[in-house]
Amino acid sequence: EPRAFAFCAGGDSRNHRTARQAANRAVERLQPLFVAFAGDMTDKSRDDQWQDWFDDWELTTSSDGRLIPLVVARGNHERRNRTLVDLFDCPHPSIFYSLRFGGELLQLISLNSEISADGKQAAWLAETLQAADDCTWIIAQYHKPMRPHVEKKKEQHEQYRAWTPLFDQHQVDLVIECDSHCVKRTWPIRPSDGPGSDEGFIRDDARGTVYIGEGCWGAPLRAADDRKSWTRAADAFNQINWILVAP
Repeated sequence: EPRAFAFCAGGDSRNHRTARQAANRAVERLQPLFVAFAGDMTDKSRDDQWQDWFDDWELTTSSDGRLIPLVVARGNHERRNRTLVDLFDCPHPSIFYSLRFGGELLQLISLNSEISADGKQAAWLAETLQAADDCTWIIAQYHKPMRPHVEKKKEQHEQYRAWTPLFDQHQVDLVIECDSHCVKRTWPIRPSDGPGSDEGFIRDDARGTVYIGEGCWGAPLRAADDRKSWTRAADAFNQINWILVAP
């Protein structure tokens, strides 16, 4: 039913178990409907690392035994798409899929930044967003940010070309990115190369998309040393995002 709920979002939990466990305990206290987790759960995707990860995830379980579901995206430290199918029952072998919550309240779209952003994935995204135009909120998650806020990270030009026109056309409300191991919030932005734009985006409070991220569920922190004119805030600390969804 289309009534208010909350979920948590984030990613990059691959190295420091103390920070990862602290974030998982925060999830247990918040008791969200689900957690959107955009990749890099472990460092090398080894069996022993996955065992530790799932042991730590048990810290999210409530005192009455409630298990918190995960909606996952693939990061660059997940070596194969198949890993997320086997461990998290992802409904698509290429790890791009969409789920609705609260009827027409929220469409959550999970994309795969470790395969081609164009072609089949972009065509699927266009169809999915067209069908989501009746939703109150549209949110997307994926691992690699289009415009990282850490200088040494590469710009994701293919994702920008394939996805941002669709985000703009269908007025996606929020995008959750990871990978860089810093924290960022943008003002509402849309793709533009005109006057006042910066790295292909310009602030537009009326119809822009807010981008948040970029990881930090226990991965090594990096300085947010590549801010843009449309960056609202950026820094380096561990984080989870608590997102409230209302009609």
